Amino acid sequence: MKSRLRAEQTFDKPDWGSYYLPAQPQQRVDSALRVVFFGSTLGGMWVLETLKKLKQLHGKEQIQLVGLATDEARETHARISVKKRIWHYYEQETRVSMVDGIIEMAIQESMEVFTGNIKSPFFSTLLEKWNPDVIIMACFGQIVPAHIFSYPVYGMYNFHPSDLKNDIGAGPRPFEDTLALNMTHTYVSVMEVTDIIDHGPMVMRSTPIRITGQHGEPFDDVLIAEERIIRAFPYLTYLLMTKLREHKVMGIQKTNLPISVSEEMDYSVQRKLLEPVSGVHNPHYPFIDLDILHSILPIPIPA
Repeated sequence: MKSRLRAEQTFDKPDWGSYYLPAQPQQRVDSALRVVFFGSTLGGMWVLETLKKLKQLHGKEQIQLVGLATDEARETHARISVKKRIWHYYEQETRVSMVDGIIEMAIQESMEVFTGNIKSPFFSTLLEKWNPDVIIMACFGQIVPAHIFSYPVYGMYNFHPSDLKNDIGAGPRPFEDTLALNMTHTYVSVMEVTDIIDHGPMVMRSTPIRITGQHGEPFDDVLIAEERIIRAFPYLTYLLMTKLREHKVMGIQKTNLPISVSEEMDYSVQRKLLEPVSGVHNPHYPFIDLDILHSILPIPIPA
C-alpha cells in the first residue's frame, strides 16, 4: 500500500526516508519550551497527542512542538529493526496507515517531520534548525548517538514500556519479555537517554499496570499488552512536561528530574491502570482513543 503523503524530499539507500514540511511554518517563540519528539507506533501517537493537548492548554508562548522523527515502517530497507520490534505484528497496510497517521498528526501542528536516518548529515543539519530545548522519545527504532541526546539543554528522555528498575524488558522486545515472565503487573519507565541503551538515569516509573484478565488470567497477545501498558504514557508525559516547563520558567537548565509518580499521579488514573484487561482491542485500535486520553489526563483539555 502506497503512502498518500507527499514529501518535500526523499532519500535513497542507505539514507532512507523522507522529509515533510507543513503548509504553515512556525515562527520561533523564545519564551516557549521547544520540543522535538522521536516516536512511532501506538505509544508514540499517544505521547504526541498529549503534547499537542498540553500545547493547546498552555499556549504557544509556553510550549512549541518543533519537529518529529518517526519510524519509516512503510519501506522494507529502512533500518528500524522492524522484525525485532512490535511493528512485525502489524500487517503492511496497517503499518502504512500508522506512519501516515503520526505524520499527519505532526503536520497539523505545523511540525516538520523526518522519517529517515538520524545519523545522517542531513538530520544533523535539521537538528540544528529545530534547535530543541528537550527531546522526548517513545517507541523509536533507531539508536540515538551522543551528539543528538546531548544537544538539548534540558536533556532527552525515553518512555519505555517495561519495568527497567527490575531489569525487565530492556531492548526491542519489552512487551514480549514482560509477558514471558507471566507477570500480573508491569510498569512504564522514563529515563534519560545515554549511550547505554535503556539504562540511563531513571526519571520516573509509573504506578503498577495490570496485564491480566478479570480472573487473573494472563494474555499472550502482544498488541493487547501494548494497548494496556501505554495507557500510562499520557499522564507521565504531563508530569514530565510540567517539570520541564517549571525549569524553563526558572531558567534551570539540564538537571536531575526525579519525579515521584505515586505521589503526583491522580488516584483515579492509578485505579484505571489496575482495571482487568478485557482481552479485546479498543474499537479505535491501532489509533488513539481520545475518550480514553481525556479520562487519563488530570487537566481540562480543549476540544
